[in-house]
Amino acid sequence: MNGASYEARHGITPKNVLVIVIGLGFVALGVWLLDRNPIVAIASILFFGACAVTMIISTVMVWGKPALRVDANGVLLGRLAFHGPASSLFVPWSEIGAVVLFRQHVGPSRPPYLGLDGRTGPIAAPPLRGFGPAAAHFVPHVPPWVIAVSRPISGWTLDRPALERALAAYAPDVALVDLG
Repeated sequence: MNGASYEARHGITPKNVLVIVIGLGFVALGVWLLDRNPIVAIASILFFGACAVTMIISTVMVWGKPALRVDANGVLLGRLAFHGPASSLFVPWSEIGAVVLFRQHVGPSRPPYLGLDGRTGPIAAPPLRGFGPAAAHFVPHVPPWVIAVSRPISGWTLDRPALERALAAYAPDVALVDLG
């Protein structure tokens, strides 16, 4: 990759660490409560233990793998944990009209996403669980075909200036759109 290419890789984030630490803390609390209130203790151990283990597994599954790559050939949207390698999607520049940044509106949480809009219409992509028409309810300001070709910015960090440099170098006619 040359200097204009941009690649972000999956890794551990403060959110991952927080979920794991809190989960393990409640497991420890559950162990401490076993003699006093076994039902609450077992529920705490099972639920929060499952949360911590799920976060550990999902982090390890994609650790070090590309989350996003922007280079001379196009854009690679990296794989998602629990969706398998087939969830990775490469889209050539000839099909991309815009790179779209948006946030999903789910209660107080507003997780960020990066999606792609087609140059002449929707980009053909295999359907992913959780990215179909039902997801449009949480992002009514984003076209459904962009949601279908998007990835959460989770488990990795978007370097917006580096993304802008890569777009300017390889696809100056492709817009970077921030839908908030």
